Amino acid sequence: MSRNPRAAESYFDPHQNDNLHYFLKDRNWPGGGVENKMPQDLIDSSARHCFGDALEAASTGHRPGVRTPEIPARHDPAQAAIFSDVVTAYGHGIAGDPVGGMPAGLRHSMGGMLSDYIGDVHEILGQERDTPTDYSGLTIQNKDLVPVMRAMAEDGHAFAQVHDAETSYVAQELDKYDGQAFVDKNAPGADKLQAFVGQSNSALGQMDAVRADVIYQMGEDKKSINAWNKMMYYHVIGAPVTGIPLAGDTIQRMVDVGTAEYQNNLNSQVDQETRQHLADHFSAGHQQVDKMLEKAVHEKLPQSQWHLMDQDPGQFENNLQGAGLTRYHDGLTNGVGYMGKSAG
Repeated sequence: MSRNPRAAESYFDPHQNDNLHYFLKDRNWPGGGVENKMPQDLIDSSARHCFGDALEAASTGHRPGVRTPEIPARHDPAQAAIFSDVVTAYGHGIAGDPVGGMPAGLRHSMGGMLSDYIGDVHEILGQERDTPTDYSGLTIQNKDLVPVMRAMAEDGHAFAQVHDAETSYVAQELDKYDGQAFVDKNAPGADKLQAFVGQSNSALGQMDAVRADVIYQMGEDKKSINAWNKMMYYHVIGAPVTGIPLAGDTIQRMVDVGTAEYQNNLNSQVDQETRQHLADHFSAGHQQVDKMLEKAVHEKLPQSQWHLMDQDPGQFENNLQGAGLTRYHDGLTNGVGYMGKSAG
């Protein structure tokens, strides 16, 4: 089914049958109790891994393991329903035990699905929505989405894939605004840019809270931390987000500086003190957005106007950077709250 997305979508469509419910809730999976401790090669060849591939095909409309063909992507009601049911199954009630909430064989596919739905994910993490998301009509809430991201993030590659997609989405949206909106609060679109920058900081703040919790769970296990960081770093070495469709050199350059800045500010160790006061120790996501904003100004405005970024009070200094930092800290706090008490 993973090779035939249309067949997978029809088979798992909860509007047509109970197949998805059975596989998510009722099936007695072989080895389910020990799967998370299995060697990776066995996980990759397990029935649950194949189930994840089929779910990714069904919910995205393309074969698994393929970078999302469009950012942001839109999905039909059946695909969105499948994705929503998967998130609900592994989001509701996971808080307090995020590591054990999702079988290891599904993490890779969850990363692929979240990446494909990144426009919706951004809106859920960045806004307090009272209506369905704009791209796929999702009604998922933060409290269910963040635990799923946390469980998925045990796989560093999967987490990095979602971070790639978010970075690409932010860059593409920033490129839509006229240069004056970045330095003049009265320019057309300036207020919408402020809102989007706040949303981006909130989303990346919650992602950083997830990353912090993964590292915290590993404690003093340096080998595991290094292995996870290597998986996370792969996407910022060489050509970032290779394979994700980007429309134009300006967007690619914003992505490049954003991912490089993110890498430069990653934390490799999280102790109890750090975890309780993430805002005092974590800033990678916020600094990433700031660097992307600076790059946008350099690309869109002549050098003679670059000094406007340092006006205080000013659009760039206060409404984008300052307000963005507040939203980032809110994201960190909310992210920890949605994950609940640390597992282990």
